[in-house]
Amino acid sequence: MNIFKSYFIRFVVLCSPLIGFASSPDMPHIAPNEPWFTGPLLTPSANVVPKGHYNIQSYLFFTNIYGHYNAHWKNHSMPHLFVGSFVLDVQFGLSKICDFQFNPLVLYKHQKDIHTWAFGDIPISLGFQLYKAAPAGPAIKLRLLATLPTGKYQHLSLDKKGLDAGGLGGYFPGIALVFGRTFQMGCSQFLATRLSLSYHFPTPVHVKGLNSYGGGPHTRGKVFPGQFFISLLGLEWSFTQRFVLACDLEYIHTNKTRFTGDRGHLNGVPHLIGDASKEQISIAPALEYNFNQSVGIIAGCWFSIAGRNIPAFASGVISLNIYK
Repeated sequence: MNIFKSYFIRFVVLCSPLIGFASSPDMPHIAPNEPWFTGPLLTPSANVVPKGHYNIQSYLFFTNIYGHYNAHWKNHSMPHLFVGSFVLDVQFGLSKICDFQFNPLVLYKHQKDIHTWAFGDIPISLGFQLYKAAPAGPAIKLRLLATLPTGKYQHLSLDKKGLDAGGLGGYFPGIALVFGRTFQMGCSQFLATRLSLSYHFPTPVHVKGLNSYGGGPHTRGKVFPGQFFISLLGLEWSFTQRFVLACDLEYIHTNKTRFTGDRGHLNGVPHLIGDASKEQISIAPALEYNFNQSVGIIAGCWFSIAGRNIPAFASGVISLNIYK
């Protein structure tokens, strides 16, 4: 159960760069030789989608959670948990300098003979353009983040070992700054860079029974999820106008999760609920193909390379982006 709850905390955090995927392209280009960027897999854009335009990006993730990093950054194997997830990133402009984004999520989980479907929490964000020098120049975006707790998080099934969970039950407000700039490296080669720094302040969550944070049938109380920080660096290198190499590097730190109330017990042994602080470093290399400046597809992998008190995972990812 500890491994399961750690996974869900990680998953919701990452899906909100969530808190929402926001790897939309950086506005239409003005020169014929400029590249068409879809955006890397994870790092959000530093540009808002202006009023009258929208960006829709669909993601399919095929994830294998195969291990768990202990408190000393060492990975130990565990029974594999396979997770298929579909994320829809919808972004539309509210004004010239403001946009809105939301990310519905559906999960399929399989472990041994257990199969479950779940609807996840919905990350939302409001973006504001703080600075923009030119279409390819430096840009800074402020994002106000939250999560709508639409996923099931308590009264989970013992028979399904809690895998029927889809969310964390809290609103997870946060704030992020995103920086971006595109550099011309030659006549027809460009390097697009993005940096996103976000901090999140989870709200307390009342829980009953087996829940996403642990516990058991008789658990009653309040969970205080740890605040967390996410740093994302995204790079794109165009070697032709249509083909682009992309890579994201992500670091996450999450503070300790606390619990007050009745843990409940089994045969006199209290159920485990709450969690130690955790960290994770992951990388997501990918290849883009852009049909034109408005439609592109990107495929790659995303996997952990180090961690502390958090699962080890490897994902295959494919995404289609449409900007109008």
